[in-house]
Amino acid sequence: MQQESTRARCTDRSIGSADPHRPATRMLGMIAGSVGLLVLAACSGGTTKGSGAPPPSSTVSEAASTASSGSSAADPTPVVRQIGKTGWYGNSDVVLYKGFEGEFAVTVDRATLTPDSYGGAELELALTYQNLTDDSAKPADGYFVVGGKVVEGEFDSPEIPGQGKNAGTATATLSGSDASGDTSSVSAPTDPNALLDSVVLTYGEAGDNQTKIPLATAAAVDSVQPRQLKLSGKLVQGGKIITEVKSGRLFPSYATGEKGKVVLELRLRISCTSKCTGSTAIGKSDFSVKAPDGSSVVADGRSPFCCDNTDDATPPIDKPTTAVDFVVPAPGAGRYVFTLKSGWYPTDPAATLPITV
Repeated sequence: MQQESTRARCTDRSIGSADPHRPATRMLGMIAGSVGLLVLAACSGGTTKGSGAPPPSSTVSEAASTASSGSSAADPTPVVRQIGKTGWYGNSDVVLYKGFEGEFAVTVDRATLTPDSYGGAELELALTYQNLTDDSAKPADGYFVVGGKVVEGEFDSPEIPGQGKNAGTATATLSGSDASGDTSSVSAPTDPNALLDSVVLTYGEAGDNQTKIPLATAAAVDSVQPRQLKLSGKLVQGGKIITEVKSGRLFPSYATGEKGKVVLELRLRISCTSKCTGSTAIGKSDFSVKAPDGSSVVADGRSPFCCDNTDDATPPIDKPTTAVDFVVPAPGAGRYVFTLKSGWYPTDPAATLPITV
């Protein structure tokens, strides 16, 4: 109000000094002119002793704009949390003769949560993928569950060579609104650490075997780690076909609709004795197991091994893909009976081998 009053007096004084009809002596005119110059100096923002020079008009305008908008000159401070948790998952597409197209150990190394301009937050995960198979493959994409709600993310996951390792990222907008004012499906807690605690990186649908990696420090990973099995043994059917079990694996089924199922994979070496009549055909359907729950399971179509021919004059069938898969109830541990019943020699009795997993 004091500035406005001064401004008003300045205006009146200026108008009065410019009036040609007002009688005045030369001296009075000079005095009045001097007073007018002083008043004009005051009105134009002249400084008083000790006040210092005023800031440039652009700086004052920007400061006023910043104060009126309530924004902060500093960028939002990200919250960084070291996670260091690992889960296991594979692509759900079943490829004939090759098994699953990629099986990975997924490690969440670090989570970074950055507040945005709309009261929300951007999440970025630093990931490390370990390919557990011998073929190059791209990891499956997951999604986020935040406070019980699904939030889709963007996954930057590279093609990774067999048994190789590489880094990737996953990002998502967890809360707030966009520039148009539309809000997302998740409301952010005031505490960014509480928001991080509510996030779970998830692979697989609820009706399938899932892997869940929570970002809360105290929460445990929900995932089944594949197991390498030390197995050995030999089956000989009718003194002709020899099948040796070299090793095995037990891992969750990642196929759709197979929740509560695991895969028992047996790595084989197949050959023939001199009793084989010429080239002998053998295929995955010749193999089966009796599972611990008593069910009988034939080798699945996803088995890496399909079929081949052998005789006593050729080298044994012994490749990394010479393996048969059996889909059995989880957890898969217990006593199995592995059986070979060749369709090439239907009158020969089946050969069996007990296996304990």
